[in-house]
Amino acid sequence: MSERAMPEIDWIAVAIGAVAAVVIAVALVNVAAAAKADLSAIAGIVGVSAGGYVAGRRAGRAGALHGTLVAAAVVVLLGLGVLPQPGTASNVVADTALTVLSDVVVLAAGTIGGWVATREAPLMRG
Repeated sequence: MSERAMPEIDWIAVAIGAVAAVVIAVALVNVAAAAKADLSAIAGIVGVSAGGYVAGRRAGRAGALHGTLVAAAVVVLLGLGVLPQPGTASNVVADTALTVLSDVVVLAAGTIGGWVATREAPLMRG
C-alpha cells in the first residue's frame, strides 16, 4: 500500500481566510447588535465557514485542509483572548465543556467551508 503525500499548504490562502473569517464574524455581530439580537455564536460559525471557503477557493486544492487551518487559527485567537469568545458557564467543568464544544463546532465549520469551496468549479487565475 502506497502512502499519500501531504498536500502543499497555501499559507497565504489560510491567512486571507482567517482575516475574512474575523471580518465577516465582526460584521455580522455588528449587524445583529444593531437589530438588538445576540447572534454572536452564529456569526462566528458563519464567519469561520466563509473564511474556510475563501481559503479553499484561493488555494484551489485540499479545501478541507485549508478550511481546517483557518478554523484552527481562529481557535488560537479565541484562546489567546484576541477575539471574544461567546458565552461562559458558571463553573469550571461546564465552562471547559462549552469551550471544547465550541472549538469542535468552529473546526467543523471551517472544514466544511473549505470542502465546499473545492467541490465547485476551479477558480480561474490569470
